[in-house]
Amino acid sequence: MKQPQLGHTIATIRRAKGYTQEQLANNCGINVRSLQRIENGETMPRIYTLKRISEHLERDLWSEVASQHMAVAPKEWWRPSTEEGLNRAIKTGWIGGIIYFLLSIPETAIIFWRYSDNLDFNGKISYTLVSLTVVVSAVLFYWGFVALGSKLKQSMITVGAYLIILLTLVLYSFDIYTIWWGIEREFFTILELLCFGFAGIFFGIGLTRAESALGNSAKIAGILELVAGVCFILMVTSLLGLIILLPAIIAQIIVLYKAYELYSTPENKLVMS
Repeated sequence: MKQPQLGHTIATIRRAKGYTQEQLANNCGINVRSLQRIENGETMPRIYTLKRISEHLERDLWSEVASQHMAVAPKEWWRPSTEEGLNRAIKTGWIGGIIYFLLSIPETAIIFWRYSDNLDFNGKISYTLVSLTVVVSAVLFYWGFVALGSKLKQSMITVGAYLIILLTLVLYSFDIYTIWWGIEREFFTILELLCFGFAGIFFGIGLTRAESALGNSAKIAGILELVAGVCFILMVTSLLGLIILLPAIIAQIIVLYKAYELYSTPENKLVMS
């Protein structure tokens, strides 16, 4: 059952039981204006509110709403635009984020190895394999935020995640290219810091705007990403930016995990306002 049918049903049962809007609103612990908006079909009630209304009207409206929202067409389960597809992308994202974070240690070591000495053939193979693994895990990680941004209707998270994915693919590809063909990468390093810096700031702002939906973890993750992005743009503080980026990634993994726990719970698969 969807709006406006749900609101019409609530209003019909309320009148049949002799309740005024004020009485039902008081019994359910909501204000009259909220109940009026629900009955007029302007908004969906929160899960808790719908259950309270169901109790006082003695009809299991919650089950009627949930059964319809939980139904997924067999031919559409795989599409990323569906609830199942978005939840799956978010789950894959936090798992990919853990792998991405764990790879940061060997990646840092191999980067220092690269700059400390010329890599032989085996060294180039190792560097390439680690870089490709980092790229795959990073794409999975930030694709989770593409899905999360779509679910929360936070375009800055979605666009910021897309930017980071694109930059990761392009810049890591060029980095691997310079390893094998011996191209100087000083200018490339400057460009890399600037691009990831601005993308990080954009992405960080989007995360802070998700605080109302996901709590302080989103705000903390956003602030850390913002600070790291500023450090990259300033360049002289790029090392500090890399240090800050580590807790930022941890906070972002927590955000995706919390989002998955929240939206994969059957009751919370409904989009409530």
